[in-house]
Amino acid sequence: MSTNKYIALLEEADGNFGVIFPDFVGCVSCGKTKEEALLAGREALELHLEGMAEDGDKIPLQSDLDKVNEWLDECEGLCHLNWIEATLPSSKAVRVNITIQENLLKAVDKKLAGKKHWRSRFIADAVQKQLQEA
Repeated sequence: MSTNKYIALLEEADGNFGVIFPDFVGCVSCGKTKEEALLAGREALELHLEGMAEDGDKIPLQSDLDKVNEWLDECEGLCHLNWIEATLPSSKAVRVNITIQENLLKAVDKKLAGKKHWRSRFIADAVQKQLQEA
């Protein structure tokens, strides 16, 4: 299972806390404490991500800092930034044919100790890591 971190903005009002996500309009949560609100925020975010996946919507790889700055301007300093790590929904695996240098493939097989059926997972994890770093 892969995860991504998204920025959540935490606001306090009347002794309660609300969480909004700049990347996901309409995804909100609340709680009586900061911790409760952030935990509810993670649950709300993961449900929102599942709905996006079911609808075939593109899921952002990470928070867009420009969008966050817009939200902070609207909050007028009353928000606190928080990172929330959410488990991404699984999508259907598709079969692809790739070309790879033989020495790279041998290095992968050596790393996996001959478990060739793990190649796909290894390559997918490497791609996911590269996308998160981009």
